[in-house]
Amino acid sequence: GLPPPLDLVVFDAAVQHGAARAVRWLQAEVGEAMDGQCGPKTLYAVRQYALRDGLQPLVDACIDRRRAFYAQIVANDPTQRVFARGWARRVNELVDVIEAAPRDAGFQKEELL
Repeated sequence: GLPPPLDLVVFDAAVQHGAARAVRWLQAEVGEAMDGQCGPKTLYAVRQYALRDGLQPLVDACIDRRRAFYAQIVANDPTQRVFARGWARRVNELVDVIEAAPRDAGFQKEELL
């Protein structure tokens, strides 16, 4: 599966936006075909990305995609602005959980080799 905390980031996005969309966002970040299925090719691409650039940039990119998605919702339909504070709060709380997690509880490069 996905290493922590990326697993939590993708799971939370799946709860809010659907599993296929959450996986497509992840696939876009790792340069994998965006089929919405988190299969062996996606997991391999995640491992390669993490080995090359580290996991935190991928976590941050996935969170940034989610924030951009919320901004696009409001841009497309300004009546949705009423929900923006709640959406931002949810993402910010996710970031807080990730930042509060012990560093050794997350991804280790040795796990990918």
